[in-house]
Amino acid sequence: MIRFNRQITNLIDSVLAGPGHTDPALRQAVAARASELSGGGKTGQTLPDPLGSWVDKVAKHAYKTLEGDVETLKQSYSEDQIFELTIAAATGAAHTRFELALAAITGERHVGE
Repeated sequence: MIRFNRQITNLIDSVLAGPGHTDPALRQAVAARASELSGGGKTGQTLPDPLGSWVDKVAKHAYKTLEGDVETLKQSYSEDQIFELTIAAATGAAHTRFELALAAITGERHVGE
């Protein structure tokens, strides 16, 4: 059992379903795509560019994000929306990696529970 399971669940729910400048369904789609790219189950989730390229970069190579990437996103999204979508992508990727690490330690599969 994860020591902080309830807190983790509350955090994820807040990020993906809480009030914000973006539709919760979009934040959930972003997190699902980032999760898939990080080793989670196949969702088949696709996102339109430039958001799709941004989420792929955040999930796989966050250190490679550039100001130009953000400027491209600003053509379609506000800064608040970009922030929320970036946090959703990072949360989806991080949660999946955390669950995979737990699975490696405990020998149990936690991803998708």
